[in-house]
Amino acid sequence: MGLVAVQNEFWFPYTILIINLLIIWFMPKRIAKQEIYILWFALAAIALYTDVLFGVVLDLFDYGKSPKVVFLELPIEALLPPSFGIIFLNYMPKDRMKYLRYMICWVVFSTFFEWITVCIDYLSYKGWKLWYSAVIYTIVFIFIRWHYYFIRRVLKVK
Repeated sequence: MGLVAVQNEFWFPYTILIINLLIIWFMPKRIAKQEIYILWFALAAIALYTDVLFGVVLDLFDYGKSPKVVFLELPIEALLPPSFGIIFLNYMPKDRMKYLRYMICWVVFSTFFEWITVCIDYLSYKGWKLWYSAVIYTIVFIFIRWHYYFIRRVLKVK
């Protein structure tokens, strides 16, 4: 497998990452820079931990065509999930019922996004099921909301 083959399987996540970073750069910020900074690293840690647990330790899926972790995966792991999380948080409604609808839309979107990555062979399941991801995304979005309000209390942001 040459470098060109490896690069070709990563075009989609890198394209989405660039789009997300542009959205973050230009979106009107509803969350403070300190919150973005703290939440970015928390979300990156969650993404790395869950992907190592389910993808490497339990060997339920692979990114790319190689069963080994390749360097081009690392920036995607550290940047793509947090970029989605920051966009999610920036527009997250405070009202619980509005949040519930908002979260459901994001779970559906995230599951659909993952399905696309499977269809284009960026993600390969080896025992993992798409509905597992929907459950994980639900838990993660609930955690993100809790963590966001926890950070706001700690930083005393109004």
